[in-house]
Amino acid sequence: MIRINLLPAKKSRTTEKGQKMILLAVLVLGAAGAGMYLVTSSLADEVSKKKQEFSNLNARRVELTTETKEYANYEAEKQDLLTKQAAIEALRGARQTPTWALDELSQILQKERRPPTATHPGSGPTMTKEMKARVEQNKNAQWSEGWDAKKLWLTSIVEEKDHELVIEGGAQSDKDVTQFAKRLQASVYFRDVIPVSGSIKNHPTLNIPYYVWTIRTKVLY
Repeated sequence: MIRINLLPAKKSRTTEKGQKMILLAVLVLGAAGAGMYLVTSSLADEVSKKKQEFSNLNARRVELTTETKEYANYEAEKQDLLTKQAAIEALRGARQTPTWALDELSQILQKERRPPTATHPGSGPTMTKEMKARVEQNKNAQWSEGWDAKKLWLTSIVEEKDHELVIEGGAQSDKDVTQFAKRLQASVYFRDVIPVSGSIKNHPTLNIPYYVWTIRTKVLY
């Protein structure tokens, strides 16, 4: 007689254990994949934030560069205004000084020779015959005819008591001040010419050294 068993067959322990291992592996891989996704997503966000920070810093750098240029321009304009103000103050201080004394200063600082007149020799100081002879005899009183007067400039002329003038200015070097002082001393309009101070400074805009000086003298009138 043939027997047919309709009851379900029992699975072997090996098969059941294998299925559990596969399921566990799937779960582990799924968890690892989820973890990798979270890490990758977090890194992408961090990179995006860093890029934004870099962009903000670069924009700030450009802004600061522009502000620095504007500040440099402001300083240059400020220095130009200060120079003009000093010239204006020099003119204000010179209002009390006789016109001919100012004209004599202009005459001394003339580079190009102009036609002589009855009162002016054309360029250089106005001298008497006695002063001309004194200068010719004293080498220390002589000046260089080839001196370029553009190397010296005036910034202030103030008349104090007893007709004493305080003249301030700048020059390329102290030698230019010496050339100016010798001419001033030879003039019939000035006496007791004394250079009282001088120092080297650095120009704030051009960044080059120049000589700052002060001369005291008495104007005769």
